[in-house]
Amino acid sequence: MELPYRDRWVFITGAGMLGRIGATCALYFAERGANIYLHEVRATGDAGRALDAVLERARLSGGTAELVVGDLTEPSIVAGLFSSMRPLPDIVINNAGVFRPARVGLDQPLHEYLAAHNDALTKNVDGNMRTALLVTEAAVYAWKHRGMRGTVVFEGDAFIERSGSYPRNLAAYTSSKAFIPSVVHQLAEQHGRDGIRFLGVLNGTIEPPQTASAATIEHMRTEIPLPKEELLPWIGAERVAEAIDRLMGMRAVNGTTLTVDGGRTWTTKEEF
Repeated sequence: MELPYRDRWVFITGAGMLGRIGATCALYFAERGANIYLHEVRATGDAGRALDAVLERARLSGGTAELVVGDLTEPSIVAGLFSSMRPLPDIVINNAGVFRPARVGLDQPLHEYLAAHNDALTKNVDGNMRTALLVTEAAVYAWKHRGMRGTVVFEGDAFIERSGSYPRNLAAYTSSKAFIPSVVHQLAEQHGRDGIRFLGVLNGTIEPPQTASAATIEHMRTEIPLPKEELLPWIGAERVAEAIDRLMGMRAVNGTTLTVDGGRTWTTKEEF
């Protein structure tokens, strides 16, 4: 296999769980020669297992991998991470995210009802928007101070961009992910002349939602025009890694956002 990412360092946020998109991207790029900074909020057993797998894959291609730990909602922690990572990553993949519905009901008093919505807004904005933007700004700052070029990739939600409507009090989540296409364009306009690229990948249904009913999952299958064997596991997390690779490999126009949903028709009324 060719090693197009040899000697490059890739920082992937929220990548400490095997089988999920972040760790799958880490394995994909490690196999192609990249050195990996594998990020997770805490040094858990899951993160250790993900690191072992990525490190084994990286060594086969002449690379290495390190676990980077920290809460990316805290500016001081993000600054500390970028000060400690040597060498600096030249590719950043903003994968970390949360999916938190508001725990509300109309039987609650209004002040409790609004407090629950506010809690959901805080958790979704922190996990999906604040982390991605703080990491991005830290990368841009570090690259410009060292005269480096780099690429930042944002991961979004194809369902939102297809005008899908999530049920069950997910307005806060929708708001916290819908910013991606516009911010990718904005950042490309702002920093593109310095050789810094910003790309977006909008993910479709990578795997069946854990809370979806059997009937919903079966209907969702009919929306994806792929052979059954290619739906196992569904579109698959590796398709996201492939999309990021293709965007970078073909030197996509700065500010490009690509939808990866298998051609899904998005007619299901509920996602879970």
